[in-house]
Amino acid sequence: MSMDTNPSFADRRRKAGRALQGKGRAIVRSRGWVIALAMILCLGLYSLMAIVVLPQLSSLAGGLAPLDMRTGYGVAEVRVLLEALGESGRAYYLFPQLLIDSIFPASVSLAFGLTLRTLLPNWRRVTLFPVTAAIFDYAENLTIYLILQSYPYLSERLIRLGSTLTITKMVAYSCCYVLTIAALAWWGWQRARRNQAQATHPS
Repeated sequence: MSMDTNPSFADRRRKAGRALQGKGRAIVRSRGWVIALAMILCLGLYSLMAIVVLPQLSSLAGGLAPLDMRTGYGVAEVRVLLEALGESGRAYYLFPQLLIDSIFPASVSLAFGLTLRTLLPNWRRVTLFPVTAAIFDYAENLTIYLILQSYPYLSERLIRLGSTLTITKMVAYSCCYVLTIAALAWWGWQRARRNQAQATHPS
């Protein structure tokens, strides 16, 4: 009488699950370096703007906040700011501020997009949040560049568009950050559950 040596369905399912977990770990490791470098670039650029460039820009404007940091603005506010900045301040706004801010959105999109894709592999559309935030940021930068270049003429329509883009950008980035924190919490909870299950039912 021969014994049945064929693996059971449960065994095959368990092996398949381990294989998928191993593949998942390999993907996480391969993306880990890219995410780490993107995060370092993102945090470095943000720190440079927040600690050095934007405070200097505000100082040149007599303490007035740059357009990027406001929750809305109109023609009168823009005129007061640009007059306070003077020619050298407006030039500083173009370089280095807008130059640095032309790299920052891409670093945010890459860092947070890959993080969300790794933490939530079955929810690929969540990567649209950092991409959308970056698009709004680039659009805002373009309107500010056009406002600076057109001074002393100021277009009310362009300023209204820039103000809307600034607010939308802030909301989009906030959603991106909150979503990333929630994804990290979800990933940690799932991992803790798997570890507890393995400790309770070791193979």
